[in-house]
Amino acid sequence: MVALANGKPQTMGLKTIITHYVNHQKDIVTRRSIKELAIAEKRFHIVEGFIKAIDVLDEVIKTIRESKSKKDAGLNLIEKFGFTEIQAEAILELMLYRLTGLEIKVFQKEYAELEKTIKRLKKILSHESELLKVVKNELKEITDKYRNPRRTMIVEDDSEAKIDLEELIVVEEVMITLSKDGFIKRIPVRTYQRSNAKAEDIDYREGDELKYLIKSNTTENILLFTDKGNMYQTKGINIPEGKWKEKGERIDSIIKTLNLEEENIVEAISVQILDGRKSIQFITNKGIIKKSSLDKFQTNYSKIQALKLKEDEAVIDVILLEDEEKKDFLKVETKLGLKFSLELPILEDTPRNIMGTQLFNLIENDEVINVKYIDEYEFVTFSVGVTSKGTLKGFSRAKSSDRLKVNTDSASTLLLFTNRGNVYKVPTFLITNVMKEEVSLQNIIEGYSKKEKIVDVYSIKNFDENNLVYFFTKKGMIKKTSLKEYDGNYSMWQAYKFKYENDEVISVNIEVDNLNEILLISKKGMAIRFQGESVNTMGRVASGVTGISLKEDDEVISGKIIKRVSSESSEIAIDVDNSEGFVLSTKNREEKVVLIRDIRVQNRAGRGTNIMLVNFDDEITEIRFA
Repeated sequence: MVALANGKPQTMGLKTIITHYVNHQKDIVTRRSIKELAIAEKRFHIVEGFIKAIDVLDEVIKTIRESKSKKDAGLNLIEKFGFTEIQAEAILELMLYRLTGLEIKVFQKEYAELEKTIKRLKKILSHESELLKVVKNELKEITDKYRNPRRTMIVEDDSEAKIDLEELIVVEEVMITLSKDGFIKRIPVRTYQRSNAKAEDIDYREGDELKYLIKSNTTENILLFTDKGNMYQTKGINIPEGKWKEKGERIDSIIKTLNLEEENIVEAISVQILDGRKSIQFITNKGIIKKSSLDKFQTNYSKIQALKLKEDEAVIDVILLEDEEKKDFLKVETKLGLKFSLELPILEDTPRNIMGTQLFNLIENDEVINVKYIDEYEFVTFSVGVTSKGTLKGFSRAKSSDRLKVNTDSASTLLLFTNRGNVYKVPTFLITNVMKEEVSLQNIIEGYSKKEKIVDVYSIKNFDENNLVYFFTKKGMIKKTSLKEYDGNYSMWQAYKFKYENDEVISVNIEVDNLNEILLISKKGMAIRFQGESVNTMGRVASGVTGISLKEDDEVISGKIIKRVSSESSEIAIDVDNSEGFVLSTKNREEKVVLIRDIRVQNRAGRGTNIMLVNFDDEITEIRFA
C-alpha cells in the first residue's frame, strides 16, 4: 500500500509499515521522556533546597526577616547558604505550614521518588533496549484494553463489499430543537405529540432559549445557514436523540467545521432532496437580497459558502421558497431607527459564489437589524421638508413656494440639491415613517455634512430626459442639464462643477418646457431676463455659463424660471403674464414692487437692468414672488 514515510509517499509492505510505526513510537517515547526528565530534575532541585533549608531553618527565617525586600531576601539566601536562584525563590514562596514535621517527611519521600524517576528516565534515554521495552509495554496495554473479535468479513469481490449507509438508517419522523446557543437534539414525533411540550420546560442555561423547532426525519438533510454566509449540513440521524426537557448537545460538537464562537446560525432547514424546484433566499444587513436554487447547495462536504459577502456584511434572514413561490413585499428596520416597507423586485436564480442585488442603500454605520415579509404594501402620500436642524420632517401640506418642502409618495425619489453643488438621492420608501418622527439626513445619506446647505428639494416620479434641471450660482453662473443625468444607483453625486473657488449654488429649478425665460436678481438690485434656449443643455459635472456679469461686490441671490404665455396674435410664446411680479426687501427695511414685464429681455451674460436703487451699506435680503 501507499503511505507517507518521512513526509514522502512510498509503496510499502506490512513489515516496512510496522518498522516505521515502531520508529515513530520510539520518537514519541523519547520526546516524552526528555520532557518528563526536565520537569523531574527541576522539582528535584527545588525539593533538595527545601531539605537543605529545613536543616538550618532558624537561620533561614532570621535571614529572611532581616532582609529589606523579597529580592533582598533571595540574594541573602544565595550568598549565605549557597542556594541557587531557583531554590531561593521556592523557599520564599513556601508556606510556613509546610515546615511541620509531617510535611518534612513528605519532602523526603518526594526526594527519594524523584531520584528513582530521574534514574529511570535517564536509563530509557541512554539504552535503546529500555526504550523498546517501554514501547512494547505500551502497545501491550492498548491491546489488552481494546482487543475484541473481528466483526467484519473479508470478501474477495469488491462489489459485494459496497454498503449503502442510507439503507441502514431506520426512517423515523422526528422533531428537532435548536437553541440560540446552539444546543440541538431530536425526539420522535409520536413522543412529542403525546407529551405536553412547552419551550420553557427545556433545561437550557440562563440566557439561552429555543430558537428553532423543525419537523424532520432521520434521513433528511439538516441545513444550517450562518451570518458569515456559510452553509453547514448533517443528516437527521446524526442529531442525538433525547427527552423533551433535555437541551441536547452543542451542534459544533456534531459538525466539527462549525465554530459558534465566530459565527451565528441564522436559519435551520430540513429537506429530503436538494433539487432545483426550491430556492433559498437571503437578505443581508447591508440591504442585499439574493436567491439561489436548492440544487446549487448539493455537496459532500459539511461546509460550503452559501453566498459571497462584502467586508462587514452579514446574513440576517434566510427562507426556503417552494416551487414558483415569490415574496412581494418586505418590512425593514435598521439600527439607526429607519422603519419602512418596499416592494421586492423579480429575482433571477443566481450561482452561490456571487453577490446579490442591492435593494436600498444605507449609510456606512447603519445596518438592517430586522426584516419581515408582508403580504400587502401600503402606498402612502405625504409631505416632507428639510429643517434647519438637518432633519427630514413630515408636514400637513407643502406649498409650491416652499423650496425645502415637497408633496411626495412612497414610490418616488427625493433629490436634495446643496449649495456645494452636490445632489443627494433618497428613495421615499425609506422615510415613510417621517410623519411619526423626524429623520436625520446624516442617518440616511452617506457623506452628508451639516456644513452643506440644502437649497432645493424635489420629488421625482420619473427621470424623464425632457425634464430640465437649472442651476443658479451666486457668481451669476447658470447650467441646464437633463433630469435623466441624475438617474442611477447612488446616494450622492456631484451635480455642479464650480468655475470659481468661492462660488456656490443658490437655487435649483426643474422645468419641463425649454421655451422659458430665466430671471436672475442680485443683492445690489441688478436683474437680467433672457431666453432659456440661450443656455445649452450640458453634462452633469459641467461648470455652466455666465448668466449675468456682476460687479466685484455683488452676487446673485435669486434665480428663477419664468413661464412664458402666448400673445393673442401669435401661437409663439413671447411674453409673460402682465400681472406677475415680486417684492424686494432690503436689510435696511426698504421695499419695492417690481413687475417682470418692466424688465426687458436681454442677451445672456449682460450686466442687466437696475430694478432698485440700493445704498452702498444696504443689500436686498428677501424676494417674494406673487
